[in-house]
Amino acid sequence: TVPWFDLVVHACGGITVGFLAIWIDTPLQDEFASRFSLSSFIMVIGASLFVGLLWEFFEYSFGVTFISSVNYVPDTLGDLGMDIIGGLLSLAYVGLKK
Repeated sequence: TVPWFDLVVHACGGITVGFLAIWIDTPLQDEFASRFSLSSFIMVIGASLFVGLLWEFFEYSFGVTFISSVNYVPDTLGDLGMDIIGGLLSLAYVGLKK
């Protein structure tokens, strides 16, 4: 019923997954080579996109969304974009704190 709420939830999910990916990636390194290391960037983008795609598959599987809808593709791309943006926000936060 609230059209923009879905985007906020995806951004928050991306932030959460991004922090989790950074936490998993950090013990594999002695310390960050720079504020934004390439491995952390790849891990955050990959994890955010993977979880976002899983969620979209979940929505489709349980009938929350329909491919036949005119808004399906723009909605899905917007959701995945917000997942990635949320992940990048977590990476930026950690990079600025280091």
